[in-house]
Amino acid sequence: REGLADGPLREANFAGPSGIITDGEVLYVADSGASAIRRIKRGMVETFVGHSMEDYGDLDTIARMARIHHPLGVASYQGLVYIADTYNHKIKEFDPGTGWVLTKVGSGIRGYRNGATGDARLNEPGGLVNLGGLWYIADTSNYAIRVYAPDRHVVSTLTLWK
Repeated sequence: REGLADGPLREANFAGPSGIITDGEVLYVADSGASAIRRIKRGMVETFVGHSMEDYGDLDTIARMARIHHPLGVASYQGLVYIADTYNHKIKEFDPGTGWVLTKVGSGIRGYRNGATGDARLNEPGGLVNLGGLWYIADTSNYAIRVYAPDRHVVSTLTLWK
């Protein structure tokens, strides 16, 4: 059953789960069809970001009111959940402890631009991973791997050959 319904795992509905990670205790799921971030813990599904399959957008705020659009990937690092907010062309950070969702990378304008994180442009990021303190972003519609250095607040492009 396609939908956005919480509850026991056997009764809950998803609308296109596309990314999944664990912090060792719980699973976090990017439910792209519902523009939602869901948590599975002890057999129960709970929605943190998202309200319905028609409710999406781009709003940084407390999780129950925050909006994302078609997230494809999630990653976990130091207790935080990072979201590839695909159709908003951003990477967002969700803090399960405080409930806040904040943009970390991307201006929200589709494109290709390196530089300061707020000015950088992505084009439908689909996945991300943290390796050695750097974030590697699958910038799918730019056919590139982008690198976010949080300590310098800079985005660059990974060059594999010259």
